[in-house]
Amino acid sequence: MSAPKTILFHVGLPKTGTTSIQAQLSHAALLLEEAGVLVPGPFPQDADVTRSSDAVFHRSILGYAYSRLSNTPEEDRLWQESLARWRGDPGSRLCIVSQENQLLCGGLIRAEVWSDLARHASIEVLAYLREPTAWITSLYAQTIAGAGPFCHPIERHPALTRYLTQGYAGMLDDFAPYGRIIVRAFEQVRAGNRLLADFGAIIGVPAFAEGGAEIERKNTKRFERDQILFLAAAKQEGLDHAVLHPIQMAFLHAGDGPRRLATFLSQDLIDAIRARWEEDRAIIAERHGVAIEAGEPVPPADPDEALSADRLREQVRDRLTRRQRALFERVLERLVGAGQAAGAESSPAAT
Repeated sequence: MSAPKTILFHVGLPKTGTTSIQAQLSHAALLLEEAGVLVPGPFPQDADVTRSSDAVFHRSILGYAYSRLSNTPEEDRLWQESLARWRGDPGSRLCIVSQENQLLCGGLIRAEVWSDLARHASIEVLAYLREPTAWITSLYAQTIAGAGPFCHPIERHPALTRYLTQGYAGMLDDFAPYGRIIVRAFEQVRAGNRLLADFGAIIGVPAFAEGGAEIERKNTKRFERDQILFLAAAKQEGLDHAVLHPIQMAFLHAGDGPRRLATFLSQDLIDAIRARWEEDRAIIAERHGVAIEAGEPVPPADPDEALSADRLREQVRDRLTRRQRALFERVLERLVGAGQAAGAESSPAAT
């Protein structure tokens, strides 16, 4: 008789170690296979999925299980066939669907898909939650540095609006009809590099974290405040991600050691977020039995803090070609011309 089946939807949040977890899922493929765990998507466990299908699988979960994207029939077929093979494998007990934006898509759940999955397996939903001012700030920086077109001030970031409207508790409620919800406090499990060990305990593979310390270390680099303001201005100039990539790499490799979290939120926004956080923590404790520490908010942005053009130039020195340096200087001159360099009064994010 085959073992009971469980599908674990690891739904994020983004900026809560998801990249480290996914990298370890790939690194520990053989271990997971021996433990009866399948990870469909951009990982090598599913031999019937070719390398060209990796990106399709990873992106298309938002179209298959949510109405976030419009999938092609081929994309949906790949998901259906992969899950059908898993259900028919008597040695496989757990399927992990890891995609960091799922929690933000809960309002777009395709009920017919989730209800069908629940008929064949138990559903569990795992969410790592982070102190929200730090989460929104970090996600904003990632969005500005990413390939998408968003280049607006943090006040216009959709995650901020979503959090103030729903809170984490409201986002989790979208998943409640379909299965058990598992909540973890990101800051608490991250302490002492315990994120991978915590995930391994949840999936019943205690050895999952072995060899993962280097993966966690590599995913700790951050952009600084002035670097994010520069990248936002570059997007406003119409420069695409491929052109900006060498500059981003120069920024990330400038200097050693940890960098402080860049700050963009006003004190009023921080106060509003923290008020929602207090409500969140109480609701999550009552509904999910998890006590999350309040943590410390990020410091407010200083509207009088000037951008240091000289520091940015030093960070990319000897790291760019002449053409890349010319593009860099063009964007920097735009910031300086808008009054953003040392001694400026306005915020670069407001341009």
